Amino acid sequence: MHALPTRFLPAALLLALAAGQAHAGINTDPLDYVPAPAGTTLAAIYYQNNHSSSQYADGRQVAQNSIQADVGIARFVHYTELAGFRIAPQILLPAVSVEVSGKGNTVSTDGISDPILGLPVWLVNRPEQRLYFAVTPYLHLPVGRYNSNRALNTGENRWKFTLQAGLSVGLGEKTTLDLIGDAQWFGDNRSIAGGGRLEQNVLYSLQPQISYQLADGLTGSLGAYHVWGGATQVRGVDQHDRTGTTTALGTLSYWLGKKDNLQFQYRADTEVKNGAKTHGLQLRFLHLF
Repeated sequence: MHALPTRFLPAALLLALAAGQAHAGINTDPLDYVPAPAGTTLAAIYYQNNHSSSQYADGRQVAQNSIQADVGIARFVHYTELAGFRIAPQILLPAVSVEVSGKGNTVSTDGISDPILGLPVWLVNRPEQRLYFAVTPYLHLPVGRYNSNRALNTGENRWKFTLQAGLSVGLGEKTTLDLIGDAQWFGDNRSIAGGGRLEQNVLYSLQPQISYQLADGLTGSLGAYHVWGGATQVRGVDQHDRTGTTTALGTLSYWLGKKDNLQFQYRADTEVKNGAKTHGLQLRFLHLF
């Protein structure tokens, strides 16, 4: 086993660990594609803790670095109507703290990551049938902290665009099936360590989840998340790092009255082709206005 070369940790690490910021497209929580009534505004605060002690290349473990990533996200959403369709313009504001240790060497960074603008549009909104389908474009703004001379950065110094589609279907009185898929396109980072640019192919993801109402206000969910594609090229040279990661998720969500929701989620990678094999927790507090 050997230590990861820190020059390549910004792409290989933050893409894998910044929970939904890059390597995994846009993560969704259970029932995210069930819209609130028009006129509703919500604010959500996320805390994510991710850890890795093994890194892979071509499906083989090649390093045992300790990687710790803490992510905080503030999310603001407003539901309204436009031309007869329910929409929910929103903004996500992430901040990241990352520490990598291996072979007696520790590298760390923290700061603001790249904000994300989103606009879900519900093409199907039939609450009487518990049937919903929406398409969401996301634009990732390259304004996070970035310095090409640093081994780690919290910003990526490139534009990104994600197109996501989400289907939510009620199965019986207490069960809901969510099926989410997305594709993510990357602009080039033209200021990388040593000069040149970083390019990346399209990254795809698929996320099925099933939820069951355990009691009044309490819902349990099980799901999986598969991400593939997204190979990178550095100065025109293929890095042979095509993603192929499968993750298992378990979620509990509880309503504290009518306006406040607390969610606990555990996720663990079960298969990794290239990158860090991670596990971690997410806590989310949501308030309806």
